Amino acid sequence: GGCPVAALATEIARRPPKARGDFLRVLINHMAQVAKYIPGATEEERERKARVLFSGMAGTLTLARVIVGEQQRRRFLDDAKKFYFDAIRQ
Repeated sequence: GGCPVAALATEIARRPPKARGDFLRVLINHMAQVAKYIPGATEEERERKARVLFSGMAGTLTLARVIVGEQQRRRFLDDAKKFYFDAIRQ
């Protein structure tokens, strides 16, 4: 059980436009669903936060995969989780 965005994004980027478009449509729909639960004054602000959070979280998971030590990886992920939860509370 991992993040499909972190797992597939670098591969999807190399695919033809149709495949990238299909992936993007699913991703945008998923971000819009998540955005409903993120604080913000407007729908646009909530969706903007969701886009930034998704890209950061996928990047976090990608980087965590290169950390060899379990304890270091756990600390990295725990720090990131705290950061993202703090970010959505603002």
